[in-house]
Amino acid sequence: MSSSPSAVPGRWTAAAAGDAPDGEEAELLAARAAGLSADDACEDIATCAFSALQLRSSSSGTRRRGRVGFDTGELAGLKPAWSARFTKLVDGVQDVSMLSTGVMQYDGLNGRWRMRDVLMVNGTKVISEKDVLADRSADPQMTATVGLGASRQCIPMPLAFQDPFGWLPSASRSKQAGSDCTRWEFQPASSATMGGLPWGVFARIQACIDKEGGLTEVVVVSHKGIATTYTFTRAQDTPGDFSPSLACIGHRCSGNGQEALTVYRLHSKDSPVTLANRNAGDALAGWDILCKPSKLGANWSGSLVTKYVVSVNTSWGPYQPCRYQPDQDLNVCSKPQRTSVGREIGLGFDHPKQAGTGQCYDSKEVGFWFSFPEEGQCALTHDIDANECSWSSSVALHSADAECLAERACKEGDGRPATYADALARLRPAFKACPDVTPR
Repeated sequence: MSSSPSAVPGRWTAAAAGDAPDGEEAELLAARAAGLSADDACEDIATCAFSALQLRSSSSGTRRRGRVGFDTGELAGLKPAWSARFTKLVDGVQDVSMLSTGVMQYDGLNGRWRMRDVLMVNGTKVISEKDVLADRSADPQMTATVGLGASRQCIPMPLAFQDPFGWLPSASRSKQAGSDCTRWEFQPASSATMGGLPWGVFARIQACIDKEGGLTEVVVVSHKGIATTYTFTRAQDTPGDFSPSLACIGHRCSGNGQEALTVYRLHSKDSPVTLANRNAGDALAGWDILCKPSKLGANWSGSLVTKYVVSVNTSWGPYQPCRYQPDQDLNVCSKPQRTSVGREIGLGFDHPKQAGTGQCYDSKEVGFWFSFPEEGQCALTHDIDANECSWSSSVALHSADAECLAERACKEGDGRPATYADALARLRPAFKACPDVTPR
């Protein structure tokens, strides 16, 4: 969210997607896949998690710019294009009534893969759905669609394309005997050089490939020794459809028309006060980042918190992390063609199962993060909803020193405010007591 490399950490962003059956899909996928927890101190949770994933996958096929499937099939015999059903079992899971199953599609020649899976209880009740799509020619190259039914949300993932079988050229034949297939095994020298979606970070990985080049099994062993086994059946030689999910095409909430939204943004004194291509949070999320800075690696020293009022169209779109790009010297959101104000439940707040990421969820008991794409900002001569604009020029009401605000709003022992109104009751007197500071 900061607009200069000298800006302090603690920007309003969220991690990009998850697979936790308890509903925390949106925030935990990237952090878990990168070996992080939601409490790890990080300059920006989304950026940190995705950067870690990208680093770990740097030798897993992303450096090849030509034909992507190429040596995988030549060295290990894997077909370059196929689709198959799979079941996923994790060692050490005591509740055998829970089963993950789905379909994997692979088109190595064109640099595409897709994994759709559902988590079921007692073989019938679906409690979680996830659709991860990777396409080397798309922008962004990877997306994750999570949630159930109407609450399904698209999470853009700022990762370079990763071939899930890019490790096969470096693999060796496994010493384990296989009567109906050839086993290939790979053990990276360092967890920092191999991993990523869809398998996560691993200590060892195996693939069983039959005589016809079909994949029958993948076993992924974590650094804690837990083995996850993917069993593939009913394979076809056609890779299937790689069209983006409906949510990723740009689904918006029905909305309640136009409203005045008050948001808060933590930033450096060198950062412009504009909201364009930046993230901010409502009162609950604002209090959280102010009073619990270690959660997101925030830093009070030299920081300001600016309070804005902005007119918005409440037909919320998917939340977009917006980050400073040094090579361009400007802030960029992850899906620039989207014009709607993005919204999701902030990291660390409870996620009801029916809420998905929170894009269309209404509650005064959780904090929300918002993204304001520059492409959706209304011109001075246009009303909201005209020419695809979704938010008006914001008014920065007050910028105050973060330490001054924290001393007054973050009383030890009070705990997190229970509602939006409770958060406002703590922030308002703090802003009144702290002098207005003009950013540089």
